[in-house]
Amino acid sequence: MIMLIFIRHHNKLYGRNKEMVKRSSKWVCLLLAMIVMAGCAGKNSQEEPTPASPANKSDEKTIIKFHHWQNTEDEKLDLVIEEFEKLNPDIKVESIRLEAIDSTESLKKLDLLAASGEQLDVVMMPSNITYAQRVGMGMLEPLNPFLEKEGAVFEDEYKLDTSMDGVYYALPGHLMPDMVLLNMDHLEEANLPVPTDWTFDEFFEYAKILSKGEGTDKRYGTYIHSWASSNSFALRSQPEQNMLINADETSNANSPALRKSLEILQQTQMTDKSALPYADIISQKLHYAWPYFNGKASMQILGGYMLTRVGGYDKYPATFRTAFAPFPKMSKDDENYAPVSETLYLSVAAASKHKEASYKFIRYYTTEGFSVQGKYLGAWKKLDVDKEIDNIISHTQNPEFVDGESFKNVMSKVKFAKLGIPPTYYNEIVKAYNEEVELFLLGNQDIDTTISKTDEKIKKIVQLNQK
Repeated sequence: MIMLIFIRHHNKLYGRNKEMVKRSSKWVCLLLAMIVMAGCAGKNSQEEPTPASPANKSDEKTIIKFHHWQNTEDEKLDLVIEEFEKLNPDIKVESIRLEAIDSTESLKKLDLLAASGEQLDVVMMPSNITYAQRVGMGMLEPLNPFLEKEGAVFEDEYKLDTSMDGVYYALPGHLMPDMVLLNMDHLEEANLPVPTDWTFDEFFEYAKILSKGEGTDKRYGTYIHSWASSNSFALRSQPEQNMLINADETSNANSPALRKSLEILQQTQMTDKSALPYADIISQKLHYAWPYFNGKASMQILGGYMLTRVGGYDKYPATFRTAFAPFPKMSKDDENYAPVSETLYLSVAAASKHKEASYKFIRYYTTEGFSVQGKYLGAWKKLDVDKEIDNIISHTQNPEFVDGESFKNVMSKVKFAKLGIPPTYYNEIVKAYNEEVELFLLGNQDIDTTISKTDEKIKKIVQLNQK
């Protein structure tokens, strides 16, 4: 542009004063040369990449979203994520808590996000039932190709089988059995030892001996919360066929173990009155841990996850020592199988655009991540269990209130009941059974009627869900 203006000006001068133009010619040539050189220099400077460009490119991170229901700080997820990001600086994990009253309600929010096309990368599920449902919905990515690429054999890595028809859609998180929590002060008062192996009949005896007082001041020997899982204690502890429906979708309502489950409720809540009655539990809307932590119940069957809580936590400070006993057996000759109280299923979302990075995260979380978290025992076979127990106890508010040796005894003996993958409609069956159990616990029908009606309902539900 400068050159064009200058030439026009030069032509006007040429018409009026040739001599002047002659003298200015040298300046024109010099100016043109300078303009050309400046243009070339500018072009070259644009073509050459700046030294920062490669660094900028390498600084780009893959951002994966991790949807769950847990409090990130309380559950130490922030520590797991921080350590993972140190090992994988090219990946950033965005922790997204689905606020809800419990994990089941949070999954409803997850389903809505999936339906709306929200970015999902890593998702967490709390049970085999919720896991099976989301496999049926097509929400989860098969992990077999990732495991094969890594050269990892699932059976060599994990204690819990998550496969459905030979396909792994999740890696298992923490894996802890149901067991019995015991108030050691109450045991010493009654001159009772911490059981190292026992049956339900012996459990009933302990509950009767530990019960004390009457009315509102009564201390119960045990407390059985109004969870659906409490209605099938003995059934869930069977090595196999431990659900209300069998693998071939036939009813399992007539299992002797289901009858025993109802007898446990009857013996403690109705006959011996060594447990708070069901009617009182639902009318008072008790928190599941309130009776035990407040010394109103001497024993409680709960999951091994309580190892992190009996030393005290924000809701309930520790005021007494807790010991642990194995899950009671139906008979003395039975092996020490126990229900899996709670595990986590960690999956890669089928719609994720960052599947490789998401797989890396769940693989880390379900292996080395548990040691970093310091709250739960994982399903990874390569964990040093005793070392992890000591690590978990050391992170509790009051380690002196936790009897680690009795917990180690439980873990050394326990065999995990096979955690089958139920059909997607299994919640309907559980709901039908719980309705019958409630009628039984309120005194409106006996055990035989409860089992018979449950069996009929299961068969009807199965029939309605046949394709």
